[in-house]
Amino acid sequence: MELLQMDKLNADVTHPFHLMRQFEQLQLFCSHLQDVLRDHTGLRQRLLRPLGWTHLPVPAHLHRYVVEVVRMFLDFIETLELKISFVRHSSSSSSLSQLLTLAVEVQTLSSQILTWKEVRSSILSDSSERTVTSEP
Repeated sequence: MELLQMDKLNADVTHPFHLMRQFEQLQLFCSHLQDVLRDHTGLRQRLLRPLGWTHLPVPAHLHRYVVEVVRMFLDFIETLELKISFVRHSSSSSSLSQLLTLAVEVQTLSSQILTWKEVRSSILSDSSERTVTSEP
């Protein structure tokens, strides 16, 4: 009875469909490993050979200067990042101040236009009254 229950619990794993898929994957992996082992000497030689331009031969007496140049380069990058962030923040605040300045200018111009319009309409109404009163 226990064997039947175990068979029932493991039926999905022991089914030939699942076993065939795992067997095919295992065969594929084995064929890949065989290819790697066949090319083992060629692979080893390729791995030992340096790739072109991946390392720069630096004489031993210049190693200290290379380290200093790398430190200077890192400092330069940090300073550049700080300046870029400062410019971004200052440009956004200056943009806001410029926008507020322009809004104030527009408001003063609109008030000047409204006062000019009122003055003009009052002048026109005065001149039309004078022409009306002077005609009869």
